[in-house]
Amino acid sequence: MILRDVLLKAERFVAQHGDSLERARCQVLIREREHQRVIDLLGEPLAEGAPLDSKGLHAEMSRLWVLAESGQLGHPLAQAICEHLISLQHEAGCWGSPDESLDECVRTTGLVAGGLARTRWGGRAALHSAGDFLASHWSPERVKGDRLSDITSHALFFSNFAHEESDAVLQWCGREFERGFRTQVFAPLDAARVLVRCDAHALPGARVDAAELGACLLNEQAGDGGWVCADPDSPPPATTVQAVAVLRHFGVPSLTSLEAGRSNEGS
Repeated sequence: MILRDVLLKAERFVAQHGDSLERARCQVLIREREHQRVIDLLGEPLAEGAPLDSKGLHAEMSRLWVLAESGQLGHPLAQAICEHLISLQHEAGCWGSPDESLDECVRTTGLVAGGLARTRWGGRAALHSAGDFLASHWSPERVKGDRLSDITSHALFFSNFAHEESDAVLQWCGREFERGFRTQVFAPLDAARVLVRCDAHALPGARVDAAELGACLLNEQAGDGGWVCADPDSPPPATTVQAVAVLRHFGVPSLTSLEAGRSNEGS
């Protein structure tokens, strides 16, 4: 399989079927350009303290993930998003709406705090408080039974913030992560996205890593250049951008680098 062809086909697919932001994200990942276009399309930062429901919190986190995948977590927009999210943390150390269940609140808190922990603006006090909240409600049952979203939220936080419970939590996350992948409950792309979120190539306790997941992902590219996902909220163009982001995170060179290498070989 020629990596250049994989990226070219993905680029064409997103160009034909993606929206403006998906096309710009794809150009950042594949061509290493359009960075400012991505920032512009993400929109203006929200004011600190502006209320958000659960859907709004996840939307803010989505903007932070887009910045992360394009290597722009140092951008002022990332700082503004982090400051806004910290301003919404509850006194108990958690994030979420009053009408959420405890499970949903724990899940949301792990995702938000884990995202904050990957930036320079996470805020030590906010992260300590979030870690204590998550630890107080931790049990292995939280990540058992094919609960990929819970594995993601706990692994994301505890792999990016040092807490006294980190080792124990990550071992459980890793074991359940591998079990779900080996039994084909977790699709390769869904599993790989966990590692990307955690900014890792493997999880403690899991004998599945970036090399294995990357190979599976390359084999799942469709003939038209896209990737498909069973989740109706992730249509093929969005899924394809996510797949390219995973491949780049796992060490696949950009198309710009590959083509430069070919030019050097011919000179």
